[in-house]
Amino acid sequence: MPATIINSFGKIIGWNNVTYNAYNRDIEGIAEIEYSDEVKSENEYGAGGFPMGQSSGNYEAKGSVTLYSEEIVGLQSSLPPGVRIQDIPPAPINVVYELNGSVVRDVLNNCRIKNVGKAVKQGDGKITHKCDLLISHIDWNV
Repeated sequence: MPATIINSFGKIIGWNNVTYNAYNRDIEGIAEIEYSDEVKSENEYGAGGFPMGQSSGNYEAKGSVTLYSEEIVGLQSSLPPGVRIQDIPPAPINVVYELNGSVVRDVLNNCRIKNVGKAVKQGDGKITHKCDLLISHIDWNV
């Protein structure tokens, strides 16, 4: 008897379902985007060896985007002479994808690209660079 596969999630989202919009345009020359947030938490100790409670610290959002060299050149070309990509004012980045017929949007707020560079070696078929992002906070599924 053949096994029955139950797919409770429906179609699983993948890279081809993601749109990355920043600086008033869809960014096409993107190879990867990564983002996360956390609230620093710790166990607090008093007498004895076990925690007596837990504390919460600051919120932190972080992320990065890996862009093809052509996209970096395109961004740089759209800026006035002498202005670097790192000088672009903070702006939201929208990451949008479809999940079972519903649109899901994560907003990375007040983003700035922190670094730009290039590295290429023999045999590479493409040139990409991982740009770290400065993010104030993330709004999930808005």
